[in-house]
Amino acid sequence: MDRVVFLEFEDEVEAFLGTIADQDRDLNNTVIVALSLPVQLALKSRGIPFMNSVSFFNNGSHARVLEQSEKWLQMLESHLDPGEILHKELGYCVRLVFNYLLWLSEVVPQVIETFQPSKVCCPGGNISVDDSRWALTSKDRFMGYMVEAYAKKNHLEVLRIDPGGEPGRQEQKSPASLPAWEPGANTFWSRMLRNFIRSFARKKEIVLAATRGYGLDTALEKTDMDDMTFMLLDFETAPGQWQHIKKILKILLKYRLKSRTRFQLYTIPVSAFPFENRDLVKRQEQVGNTILSLAQRIETGWRGDFTYRGMDTAPCISMKLRTGILNHLLGLVRMRLQLQEVLQAVRPGVVFSPFSIGIYGILGDLCQRLQIPGFLVPHGALAPPRSQLEEIEWRRLSQGQMLSPYRYKAAQTPLAAQHAAYFALEKQTLKTGPILFSTIEPDRGRELRQRLGLSEETFVILYAVAQRQRSSMRFHIFETEDESLSSMMDVISAVNRMPDENVHLVLKLHPAFRFPEAQMRLLLPGCERMSILRQEPFAHVLAASDLMVSYISTTVEEALINQKPVVLYDKWKRYRFIEAFDCNGTPPGKWPVQAAYYTSVPETLAELFTHILKQFKEKKQHPGIFQAYMFALGESQSLARHIREISGKGAGDPNQRRSLS
Repeated sequence: MDRVVFLEFEDEVEAFLGTIADQDRDLNNTVIVALSLPVQLALKSRGIPFMNSVSFFNNGSHARVLEQSEKWLQMLESHLDPGEILHKELGYCVRLVFNYLLWLSEVVPQVIETFQPSKVCCPGGNISVDDSRWALTSKDRFMGYMVEAYAKKNHLEVLRIDPGGEPGRQEQKSPASLPAWEPGANTFWSRMLRNFIRSFARKKEIVLAATRGYGLDTALEKTDMDDMTFMLLDFETAPGQWQHIKKILKILLKYRLKSRTRFQLYTIPVSAFPFENRDLVKRQEQVGNTILSLAQRIETGWRGDFTYRGMDTAPCISMKLRTGILNHLLGLVRMRLQLQEVLQAVRPGVVFSPFSIGIYGILGDLCQRLQIPGFLVPHGALAPPRSQLEEIEWRRLSQGQMLSPYRYKAAQTPLAAQHAAYFALEKQTLKTGPILFSTIEPDRGRELRQRLGLSEETFVILYAVAQRQRSSMRFHIFETEDESLSSMMDVISAVNRMPDENVHLVLKLHPAFRFPEAQMRLLLPGCERMSILRQEPFAHVLAASDLMVSYISTTVEEALINQKPVVLYDKWKRYRFIEAFDCNGTPPGKWPVQAAYYTSVPETLAELFTHILKQFKEKKQHPGIFQAYMFALGESQSLARHIREISGKGAGDPNQRRSLS
């Protein structure tokens, strides 16, 4: 093979095609590796052949990068304070950068070893970063630098393409520097807001919600606790000083006006609370020095350790640490000071959050230090590990959920309780039953079927699409983006093979999924019995469905607790999310009626769907088969009861709780 081309962003496609046109060359003897769905769409729409990463990233790759990412993270943690919540946040942020770079470091060498090209074509070899975000964005461009360095090391000719407008290397700002005006600085208006809210909360039993997200506000409203006062943290920052003052006045007015609704969430604008600039500068200097020292160590003494399969990742990691991740942590330093003021003013009986990363991790840490009961209701899937590889991923994932500083953790299902037990968290875990998980309303399902033109007799198969982009890569227990697309194609092909015409497939995209329906269909096999939905609430789509298909997802548990059967499709023969009947070793005629099935064979999907269709076609319920996935009657308690026990037993007098020195 003469030439291998690596493309990751749409502007690189345009630049590459322009380079080809300028040189009057065709694409014979050229392999194009498209490293993202946008690039694959751009190439497919032009009829240009390409390969994705599936052929170059297998189960062995998953295992290797998972172990290597853990090794790197442990190196960093050995030089950090394990009790410092900001250092835990650093680990969460940088691990996702590690994961992306390791994935790239598996794919690129494997491609080159497979095709043995004489030339490698990639974007220009500079590193550019987004210094405003800790997570990877389209401004973070590492691939060109890494590919070019690897190719030159292996004596390959490098052909550069220039997308144009590419940001250059970012200069590090002083970690101690502050803008001329800092929102929430110790001003008259901020002090007035704090004093007013402190007076409002006095002698009230406060339930404080960290966010409305994932339906937490709705769950609290359903408790029907009229004797409690519910307050909500708002972390948005007003863009200027006058806007900041207007926001404070607006909040004060809302507090004065009595709500006509029975349930009211009183908003607390955290960014408007006062803090001392001297404390901020001192703490930011400490955090900044720690991060810059780590970055320097990675680029110098540890550089060899951060070279993987001949790919030099150290400059990329160091640059992201010095910019986007550092600025994120500096922002959390300020928010921590303001959150501390909020908690000491409000003195809540219990604080709720659906996760424990970012500012929500800071909140959990402060609750622990102030001896305020924190209650984490995990928004995502949780399961007990069954192997060392699974334990690495589940432990790291759970640090933002069950393994968090919040005193209490909710187990919404037996699976979550098993996860907690594995990590010895039984005493901190409260069995609640579903709180944030979807509970279906049959009328909503019927309405959606009517809108899609589906009858009550149509058997609806639901495939919920979770997009694992470069900013959120996790391994082994999750599929990569390309693997997920491959599995999706198999499900569509299986529906096309089903003899019963009265079957319909619904692909439910995440609302943040960037591609419209027409573009998604361009990537997928044709199917006349398929709808692609994005904005519809998942609970409505689930209510309209008869069967759920997934690799791993919270939606699996949501389907089971709503007595919808599930197929776990693991074509990679790598991971089984929950206990399920294994169809692989049993002939189709001997498959029993089950709540959950597992298969890794694409050819059996159509038969399996037909088997489930026959069992559930008449909408007959089999309640007994779902019991293992739900708490037994009396095994769990209502959220309202847990709140009363926690706020009464664990909190003490709301005016006598601990203060931080």
